Amino acid sequence: MPNGRSALIYKKTKSVHKDVWNAYHNAKAPDETGGKRRDARNALQKKRVIAIEKNMYWVINGLDENL
Repeated sequence: MPNGRSALIYKKTKSVHKDVWNAYHNAKAPDETGGKRRDARNALQKKRVIAIEKNMYWVINGLDENL
């Protein structure tokens, strides 16, 4: 998979299924623990960059210019 800031940018979409998101980020940072990846995802939610609902991750702010 190409390098990129996010599975959403890689897919060029505003939403992606959680399994796609997780697989991308597990491959991108295999040495990171699940807890560190969870903390990073939670930080994006807290900053209102992404939202998670019904097993989908959505861009809500900040990544649009890359899509």
